[in-house]
Amino acid sequence: MGLAHKAMVVGWVALVVVLSACGATNSSGRSSTESVLGSSTETVAVPSTGSSSSTISTTSLAPDGVGASVDVVVTGFAARSPQGSLELCEFDAACFGVVIAGDADESLDGSWVEVVGRFDGVELVPAEPPRIVAAPQAWEPMPALCPGLAPHWSLDRGVVETANAYAASVADQFAGSWIDESGVLTYGFIGDDATGHRDALAEATGGGDVCAMDGFRWTETELSSVAGEVFGIARGDQRLSWSGGPAITSNVVDVSARVLDPEHRQLLDAYGERVRVHAFIELLDQPIEALPPFEPVGAAEVPLLLQPNGGRGGELASAGFVLRFDEELDCVYGETATIDGGTKRLAVMWPDGYTATAHPVTVYDFDGLVVGQEGDIVSGGGGYHDTATLSDDQNACGAAGSDALLIVTR
Repeated sequence: MGLAHKAMVVGWVALVVVLSACGATNSSGRSSTESVLGSSTETVAVPSTGSSSSTISTTSLAPDGVGASVDVVVTGFAARSPQGSLELCEFDAACFGVVIAGDADESLDGSWVEVVGRFDGVELVPAEPPRIVAAPQAWEPMPALCPGLAPHWSLDRGVVETANAYAASVADQFAGSWIDESGVLTYGFIGDDATGHRDALAEATGGGDVCAMDGFRWTETELSSVAGEVFGIARGDQRLSWSGGPAITSNVVDVSARVLDPEHRQLLDAYGERVRVHAFIELLDQPIEALPPFEPVGAAEVPLLLQPNGGRGGELASAGFVLRFDEELDCVYGETATIDGGTKRLAVMWPDGYTATAHPVTVYDFDGLVVGQEGDIVSGGGGYHDTATLSDDQNACGAAGSDALLIVTR
C-alpha cells in the first residue's frame, strides 16, 4: 500500500516469475469472434488489451503427429522481419515469427493488429481482413485529481506511513495506491466517498499532501486473491505461460498468455470483469497441444534446449554468460563466474525457434540473426530455475542445482 504501489507491482511480477503470471474484458469493443474457418462455429471472446512478462513451462506436451493448421486469433505488433515479410510479434520489441501470409497491407506495419485465420506454425492465412486494435496497456496513467498538493517525493516518511496505516484500517474499501501524473500520492477506494477519505487522510497525516479517489469496484484484497487463484491455474499446468498481476489504476487483474485455448478461456471468463486477458495466439476450437510446432529459420546442426509450445521467455532478471559447447554431451551451455573465483555451468533454455550451427558453434534467433558464437558473452534477460524441473529427455548439459537452469528471454 501507499508508496509501496510500485513495490507491490514488482512483487506481483516476482510472484509470476516464481509461479511459472473482467469474463475477460473486451476493450476492443468486440464481445466475441466466431470462427469462420472450415466447419468450426465455436464462439470465443477475443480481448485486445493486457500486460506483459511470462513464465515458461519446461515440459513439451505436443503429441506425435501434430502439425496441421489450426483456427486461431492472433493479436500482436506488426513488423517487417529481416526477410521482408510482415510478422506479428508478441511484444513490440521482439518479433516471434508469426508471418501473415500473402501480400499484407503495408499500412499495418508498426500497429497492433488482430488477425483471424489458420496457422501452421509459421504462416497465418487470414480468413478476414486484419484489423488494427489498441495496444495492450497494463498501466493506465491517472489524471491529477488534487491540484496544488506537493509531489510524493517531498513527503515526510511519517506522512506516508500514516497514510498507509489508514488505508490498511479500511481494507474493505481500499483499492490500491499510485502516483498520479503530477507526482501526487493517491489512494483509491471503492464506493463514492472520495471526499470522506481525503478528509480522513488529512486528519490522520496532519494535513499531509495525499489525495483520494473513489469509484473503484474491487478492493486490493479482492484482486490479490483473484490473482493468486488465476496464476495458481498456470502453476498447476506446465503447458501454460501466463504473466501479469493486479493493475491498480485499471482495477483488474491482467493476464497475458502467449497461447490460450477454449478450456482456459472458459476458466478465465469465470472471473468476469475482474480479469482482463490478452492472448497472443488464441486457439478457437482445439487444445494447446494442437498448436503446430514452430518452424525455425536457420539450420539446426547443434541441439539446443528449447522452450516448448512456442515459449519465448518473458522473465527480465539480468542474465549473462559465456557461450560454451560440450562435445562429449553434444550440447550448448552457459558459463558464469562465482563469488569464490570459480565458474558455474548453466543449462540454457532458449526461446523456441532458436537454432545452432557448428564450426564454430553459433546460436541464431528465430529470425536467423546471430545471438552469439562459442566463447562470446551473451547478455540480456531471463529467469533462473531448478534443473530438477526438466524432464528426463531434456539435456541439462551437465548443469545441476536450484538456480542452474536459465530460461532466456529474447
